[in-house]
Amino acid sequence: MSIDCRQDLFKALEMVVLVYRDDDRCSLLGDLPGWFRKLCPDVLPGSLPASPEERFPFLMNFLVDARDFWELGKGGRIRSGVCVQTAPDGDDMAFEASALLLSGQKILLIESCEYDYSEKQSLIQTGRQLALDLHQHQRQERFDKALREELEAQVKQRTGALLQTNLRLKAEIMERQKAEDSLRESERRFRMLFDNLFDAQLLMDADGWIQNVNRAACHLLSCSRNSLCGRRVTDLFPEREAGKIRSALANAVRDGIAYIEESVMNGEDQSFIQVEGGGVGLDMDGCRHVVFSLRDISHRKQLQSQLQQAQKMEAMGSLASGISHDFNNILSAIIGYTEIVRMDLDERSLAYRNLNQVLAAGNRAKKLVQQILTFSRQADTVNQPVKVSAIVTEALKLIQATMPSGIDIQPYLESPAYVRCDPTQLHQICINLFSNAGHAMEEDGGLLEVRLTDIRLDDDFASAHPGIKPGLHTQLSVADTGKGIAESVLGKIFDPFFTTKAAGKGTGMGLSVVHGIVASTGGAITVENRTGAGCCFMVYLPVMTGPVAESSLLQPAMKTGAERILFVDDEQFQVDLTTQVLARLGYKIVAKTSSLEALALFKQDPAAFDLVITDLTMPQLAGKALAKKLHELRPNLPIILSSGFSTSISDEDAREMGFSAYLKKPLVMRELAVAIRKVLDGAKAPEASVDPING
Repeated sequence: MSIDCRQDLFKALEMVVLVYRDDDRCSLLGDLPGWFRKLCPDVLPGSLPASPEERFPFLMNFLVDARDFWELGKGGRIRSGVCVQTAPDGDDMAFEASALLLSGQKILLIESCEYDYSEKQSLIQTGRQLALDLHQHQRQERFDKALREELEAQVKQRTGALLQTNLRLKAEIMERQKAEDSLRESERRFRMLFDNLFDAQLLMDADGWIQNVNRAACHLLSCSRNSLCGRRVTDLFPEREAGKIRSALANAVRDGIAYIEESVMNGEDQSFIQVEGGGVGLDMDGCRHVVFSLRDISHRKQLQSQLQQAQKMEAMGSLASGISHDFNNILSAIIGYTEIVRMDLDERSLAYRNLNQVLAAGNRAKKLVQQILTFSRQADTVNQPVKVSAIVTEALKLIQATMPSGIDIQPYLESPAYVRCDPTQLHQICINLFSNAGHAMEEDGGLLEVRLTDIRLDDDFASAHPGIKPGLHTQLSVADTGKGIAESVLGKIFDPFFTTKAAGKGTGMGLSVVHGIVASTGGAITVENRTGAGCCFMVYLPVMTGPVAESSLLQPAMKTGAERILFVDDEQFQVDLTTQVLARLGYKIVAKTSSLEALALFKQDPAAFDLVITDLTMPQLAGKALAKKLHELRPNLPIILSSGFSTSISDEDAREMGFSAYLKKPLVMRELAVAIRKVLDGAKAPEASVDPING
């Protein structure tokens, strides 16, 4: 530590020089005068072993002023006045201390003021001499005053200039403060914008080390900000995507922009998050940085998948509608001619029994068409009393042929209950549940256990499953010994289009359709999952409490008649078939394959026919147009409309257009006979409407 003065000067003046430090200690400079060694014989040159107040108690009050003086940083010095302190040998010693700033250092000077009587006398004489010099000193003061006034004028002038400079500097400081405040506000807005952007933002250096992320990134990756910062950006992506991300990072650093089309990020529970976005290169703090902006497109991809599935379902519906018309015409020939041939055989003959099997297969095919139409939403449902065990048994027979040989099916059908529902939909519930169970065991095989029992549900169960009421229900349980369902997707299994099957093996509609059907009947469906050991689906359907009328379950008897009927259909085989059927029932039949010819024949004598049966889709003149023209000629004419199936007309349409009944092909003899008699006997159209599956 150096002081800009000569230390031998202090020695000559017998002064002690102390450099005051920030730790309230002092360092001694130069040699120590004799009076100091007398006062402090144990102190050597260097640092004092204690604070100045401890060595020189007289300095305690003065050091308070000295510290304030040093803090202000002014020039000159302050003095303590003469103080007395007793030395170790008992002599009183007088001292005076001064504080000043020298070359930026806090300096404390202590000088001895010790004197005796002779010295006092000498001082008095000296005082007299000084008095003689006072006059000269006063003259000098007047000169100094004049000089001082001149200097003050100059100082005033320069103070004014300094004031102007200070005002200018103050204005510049205020402008700078405004700029700094604006910069801080801009940074605050940037951070707020960065942190509240909807898309995930990752700020990283040119090497891909993440330095900051926003809240959207934390939410997207289910991680905290601290856990993401300090990681490489490629660590957030699976290995197969790392090359794409490194390429995007390099492009953003080099070109300033990069695009990330579709990629996947690592999510929680080993899942993946579909994202897209891009990167932007920017310079910050003299270094190159990159910001990745990534958007979660999982929901959009799911909607796209659902749209594709919906379009497939729409295409299936259109295809089913078109196929059903032709297929029902084929079934009409198979079923109709089989019924005609069977009427000529002995019921005990082998041929009769064989034809019964043909009829059973035809009716099963007819129901299959109806299931396709129902699934594609092209046909209405018909609720009626249904014996659940019969439907389950039929579904098991149908599904058994498609099951792998390694799957053992064990049915336990104990309930004889009836429920009110659409039998086709109940059949669909069974097929979907059985198929899913078989899929779960197709690799390793296993046991498919189907149970049907009655159970009385209490209020607690009903409150836990909205839509179902307490009371007697039939419980259909379908249990498999497959691998079960992952807990992470268990809550989504009833969502539309959700599937865990591979592409091409499932639409994701099976359980969703089952859930919808069960809910529409006032029931409920639950699942018990045993991960790694299979699962069990349980369907609860309300049991019909009242007695089921046997007549509603029996086939109505075929009735005959002798009325005159005009039959119109553009299919020749349909004309031949229906002509034979109606003739066997006793009716007088006139059949035409041309609607124009039929209209011309009717115009000749509108009263010649008691009933008209017309097809819907025909060339030249369709069934609806033909019926309109016939009613213009004879308003009260009963007309039955038949169709292989078309979405252009419904039972309500047929009723509004004045049709007396609407029969859906394939036309079965018993259904046709019953419908004709109801119409001819005066029944209304809704009562005469016959369901093509249930009769």
